[in-house]
Amino acid sequence: MVKNIFFIMTLIFVGLCHSQQVIWSTPQNISLSGHHSGSAQVVVNENRIAVAVWKSQIAGHDVIRESHSTDGGASWSPPRN
Repeated sequence: MVKNIFFIMTLIFVGLCHSQQVIWSTPQNISLSGHHSGSAQVVVNENRIAVAVWKSQIAGHDVIRESHSTDGGASWSPPRN
């Protein structure tokens, strides 16, 4: 699985492409709007769960956020600290 991460106005969008396909999933905003986010990393584990982590600035503090997808990137969990 190939990962595609890009940033627009400090929001984090993730799209996934399965190795058997040439079609990317629709990029989704997994970060919280209104917060500065960056330094995103995505990994797909042996159970095919995609996990994204990134740094956000919330109320003036840096926090590490996480979101995961169990359906190949079609949907993502709400971000959590």
